[in-house]
Amino acid sequence: MENRKIIIVDSSSNQKVVVNTDAETFGELKRAARNAGINYEGKDWLEGITKTSPVGDDSLLPTNVNYKGTVTNNLVYMLTNTNKRIRSGVETIVESVMEEFFNI
Repeated sequence: MENRKIIIVDSSSNQKVVVNTDAETFGELKRAARNAGINYEGKDWLEGITKTSPVGDDSLLPTNVNYKGTVTNNLVYMLTNTNKRIRSGVETIVESVMEEFFNI
């Protein structure tokens, strides 16, 4: 896959990091995140557009995602503390990030 932007938002610190990567699996994305200095230990991952969570390192990342009538391969992952419920504000965060980074 060609490079794409994946925004990783840590809900505990509100830190947003843009990772440019050709990752196709969750394991490849975790390596790219580690290289970008993101601490994801003890956190759950949720892809904010598709509302999916990877189940293992071999999980394929979503592709050709429809967002507001536009097909994109750019993704927004939320990192949350394990066992914490994700608040309903995730849609607002995803919309904000998509507008800020992808002009969608």
